[in-house]
Order: sequence, then C-alpha cells, then structure tokens
Amino acid sequence: MRKPKKLVFSFLLSLILILATGSSVFAQVSTFGPFYVRPTSAGQFDGFTVDLDSGQTTFVLKDYKVYGVHSGQKASIRWTVTDVDTGVPVLSWVEGDVTVAKDIGVTNLSPGKVYSVSWVSLNSNSVVGGTYVSVYGYAYQ
Repeated sequence: MRKPKKLVFSFLLSLILILATGSSVFAQVSTFGPFYVRPTSAGQFDGFTVDLDSGQTTFVLKDYKVYGVHSGQKASIRWTVTDVDTGVPVLSWVEGDVTVAKDIGVTNLSPGKVYSVSWVSLNSNSVVGGTYVSVYGYAYQ
C-alpha cells in the first residue's frame, strides 16, 4: 500500500510544479523585426517596445548593423532602454559605425516588465541599418 501513495504523491507534486511554472516551461525565444535605423539629421529618433515574459531579464539586439551612407561619415546612435511603468531610463549607450552584423545583449532588467527601446542620432550624417530583437516575450513598434 506504500507504493501507490508514493506514486500518487509524486504525480501530484509534478502536476503542481508544472502548473506553478505556467507557460515558461514551454517558452521559446522569438525574433521580431526588422526595426530600422535611418536618420539623416541630428536629433532624429525612433524605437520599439519590448515586453519580457515573466521571469525573463534579458533580450538581444540581433544582427545589429548601422553605418554611415557616405564615405567618411559615421553613425553615432544613442540607445536608451526605459521602464515603461516608471518612465525611468535603466540603460543607455552609444554605438558608432557597425558594418558587420553583431548581437548586443541587454541584460539585468527587471523580470517580466515592458521596456521602451529608443534610438536618437547624435550627428547629421545619413545612416542606414537596423536590428532584429530576440526575446522571450514580444517586440513591436
């Protein structure tokens, strides 16, 4: 009589763990975009929104490639990640010319939150390029 009780207990415990973790057990990373970066003057800006799944604290700017169009002109783009709930910027950095696609990891975010990801051109050079976003969650414009 001991073994059936153990079996039932194990089954119930497994079921509770699966239900408690929700869909995160079956979550997979998705890629969204492209999100274009194409300013022609200083101060031009755009961006997108990243909505992290519960428990997720990171996303990746995938295949990021942004560069000046004309010879001798370079990109200078400030990226800012802002918590949508508070309006507080949590991360900011500047990228120059990137002519070979690279991935940029954005980490240490608060789990399961929504972030505005924006860029602004810091110079008047014509720039082309863009990025995809890989995330456990969603990215949209």
